[in-house]
Amino acid sequence: MEAVVLKGYASKIGRKLGLSSEEALALAEVACRQLRQLKPRQDIYADGDPASCVRIILDGWACRYHQFENGTRQIVQILMPGDIFGHDVAQVHQDHSACSLSPLAFAQLSHADFAVMTAQVPGIERALRWDLSMTLAIQRQWISTLGRFGATQRIAHLLCELYVRASALGTSGVKGRVDCPMAQRDIADCTGLSLVQVNRSINLLRATGLLYWRHRTLEITDLEALAKMGMFNPHYLGHVDGLPMRSGNDCGRSARAMHGIDTLPLFR
Repeated sequence: MEAVVLKGYASKIGRKLGLSSEEALALAEVACRQLRQLKPRQDIYADGDPASCVRIILDGWACRYHQFENGTRQIVQILMPGDIFGHDVAQVHQDHSACSLSPLAFAQLSHADFAVMTAQVPGIERALRWDLSMTLAIQRQWISTLGRFGATQRIAHLLCELYVRASALGTSGVKGRVDCPMAQRDIADCTGLSLVQVNRSINLLRATGLLYWRHRTLEITDLEALAKMGMFNPHYLGHVDGLPMRSGNDCGRSARAMHGIDTLPLFR
């Protein structure tokens, strides 16, 4: 593998997991020995498959989801470079499915190989605790927004979260812009909304000048205002650079006072 590609993987992994450059490069070298690549919208595994591998996202986006008998889908996690999943050795079979959202590169390691790698790279165990903590924090936020937020607020919160997570990887070439391979259907499946609701809400956010989203590029033109709209506080992500910190209550009280935001259907 070309050194520049390996260093690119290591940079993303290191930023996500808080590893030193040496630890991240060592992890990337081991991971790339078991490299897998997928095109967009391809299965990584399906519900009921053996849970026999640990996977590390190296490049691209993926998601974990539940597919129901009536044809509907609920996305339960968005995976980005540095995310580790499948290291729950107590799980014998998958209780959900996973697929790529974009061209995807990931490592697929047996539990035994992963244990060896953890022993070889001291920072991995610490990184696993960090990764699990952030995953649980994100899921708590998703549960809260699904239970209490209206359509526009759910989408605003999700887009802020995706933007902050993607920006933290250091791959954005232009400030305010990140690559976002998700379709509106994916947003609907994350937020429990219909495609019509998602389309309407995104068009409203565009019309208010809060974001621009087209051809895989998400540009948030006013992150502070969008954060207020979605009562988004990035503390749970551990990435707070560039976004003024306010409590959730402060965000809620000020959301309707922002110019142009008071007309949006927050609780539709």
